[in-house]
Amino acid sequence: MITREQIKKIPEVVNRLFEKKYELGVRDCLTLIIDFFDGIGIDIPRKAAEKGFNGVTLSNYQEKWEMGECREDYLPFLETFTREIEPEQILPGDILIFEGPELDFWGIYLGFGNCIVCMEDWGARVMPAKVFKTKEIRRTKEWAAKRAA
Repeated sequence: MITREQIKKIPEVVNRLFEKKYELGVRDCLTLIIDFFDGIGIDIPRKAAEKGFNGVTLSNYQEKWEMGECREDYLPFLETFTREIEPEQILPGDILIFEGPELDFWGIYLGFGNCIVCMEDWGARVMPAKVFKTKEIRRTKEWAAKRAA
């Protein structure tokens, strides 16, 4: 089960995310997700990202992005450490996949209808989740297992 200490870390972690500069292909929504889960003590996303998908890993992500080799569809990567959930099951810490004008992007549900997202022009922001068109909601398998315990 997620500990109270992990839950208590969420506001502190979110505040640290505000301090980071995000840039498409360098530090973007993938980094936001990894930073969030690292901050609260769940490291599955970093392990999955280091393992990578389709030859793209954390260590070569920027290079592959610049060469146009990163796929726009990150779902196969996301599926390595998450599972889809129904909208009525949403809880703080769940990953939201939003439909973007050119690329889909991710955010993290914080509760009370709000999420944190990052976009190149904005940096990290807390916004109402309903501002964006949600395509899918996913929960990390580790978090889901702890919540079920």
